Amino acid sequence: MEQAKPAIQLLYTGGTIGSMPKDPADPLSPLRPVKDLKRLLKLLPGYDENSGLIAIDNRVVSIHLKSLSQPMDSASLGPDQWLEIAKCLKKNWEKYAGFVILHGTDTLAYTASALSFLMGNVNKPVILTGSQRPIGASRTDAVQNLATSIEFAAATLLGKTVVPEVSVFFRDRLMRGNRVTKVSSNDFQAFDSPCFPALATAGAALKINEELIRSPKGRRLMLRKELERAVVSLDVFPGMSMHLFSQVLKTPGLKGAVLKTFGSGTTPEHPEFMAAIEEANTRGVVIISVSQCLKSEVVLGRYESSAELLARGVVSGMDMTFEAALCKLFVVLGEEPDPIRARELMQIDLAGEQRESCLNLVWPAASVLESIVLKPVRGLPSGPVPYRPESLQRAVLRIICLKPLTPQPEVHLDLWLDEDHPMDACPGDEHGSWLGTIQRSFSQPEESSHIFLDVTRIIRDSLDLVQDTGLAIRTKTPGGFSFQRVELALWVE
Repeated sequence: MEQAKPAIQLLYTGGTIGSMPKDPADPLSPLRPVKDLKRLLKLLPGYDENSGLIAIDNRVVSIHLKSLSQPMDSASLGPDQWLEIAKCLKKNWEKYAGFVILHGTDTLAYTASALSFLMGNVNKPVILTGSQRPIGASRTDAVQNLATSIEFAAATLLGKTVVPEVSVFFRDRLMRGNRVTKVSSNDFQAFDSPCFPALATAGAALKINEELIRSPKGRRLMLRKELERAVVSLDVFPGMSMHLFSQVLKTPGLKGAVLKTFGSGTTPEHPEFMAAIEEANTRGVVIISVSQCLKSEVVLGRYESSAELLARGVVSGMDMTFEAALCKLFVVLGEEPDPIRARELMQIDLAGEQRESCLNLVWPAASVLESIVLKPVRGLPSGPVPYRPESLQRAVLRIICLKPLTPQPEVHLDLWLDEDHPMDACPGDEHGSWLGTIQRSFSQPEESSHIFLDVTRIIRDSLDLVQDTGLAIRTKTPGGFSFQRVELALWVE
């Protein structure tokens, strides 16, 4: 065998993989994590506990061992330990070619998601793994999970393709860390990545899906150090108490909430429910909607109830897992106390956790009697995902709470996205900024409506969007109309 090459670090946090009976004389006594890592690794084929070397494909790799200050059951592991792990990785980043984190399965998906947001410019493998049965038990899955994770982590030392991400390996798949969720407490395939393919598979050989690998945006590892703990999770369910729901959102000091909604983002349309959402949004609580379905995508506005959420400031979690949305909220609110900016960041793909980013250009509330040109109250967000016309996937103009100012059977308006466009032009003119004509009927006094207009072709083909783009509106509706705000939502990859 060849001479040993630079090391990888194995960080032990506890969990089933390193658990043994509390009473060595009683194999049926409760399991608890052991502290002696060498006691675990000596069960790994090819590992020499005296030298700390492991043989992989006729090469030798050195493994350096480290434990959390207190190894524990993962049910007790949370934000304090996420920060401890991240700081440990940062401290040792330049020393090692890759990292393997041994973790209990119950909260492994949370830790993987949190690390993906806490650390930026990851250019080395950081792989979390664990097992359903302890490494010393019969029929254990620990050996395969750990041995394969070490091989992925040591890829650069072995001359193999490197996956420079926070990832999770279990059974035979390497998955993006912020895309996984635990789906079984019994099966050896305990984790799934329901909305994103595996980064790699492990059979007789390792097969890397190279087109899925993210490239680091910088050379220096970046570490975020603040987490906001004043966050809650709320499930929507039939028969839920609207009063209790409202009381939770009124909790003093609450900063954020993950709302687990039905299907593509629907909820009860109960007035007290919507009032609680609106009141929390007004107080600056950032609310993000994710689906209760294992494989789904939240599309606010597809149904009337989800359009009402959008009107009240709820942010779409798109195809994020619950774990990713919650941990992202922890990190974003820890770094960004301004709720408006935090809502923008929650809609942007920060670490591969969602398939698209949504950028919003926003115009303010207005009353329109004949014609008006509005300047945006918020331009496109700057930062991790700048707008580039060639990256546009779809564009939707959203008019929130449109209603006539006087009793009218119908509201009629023409829209341009260019303050220099002549107001006497005919709808449909070959002018790149013309968005369309909207007619909406109203049957009840004080009735309002949310309008969603697909403008993808117009934006993609004709408009080089700039931050100060004006919105020109013309109407011939007697008495005019008003709206709460207008947004141009741009989904980009």
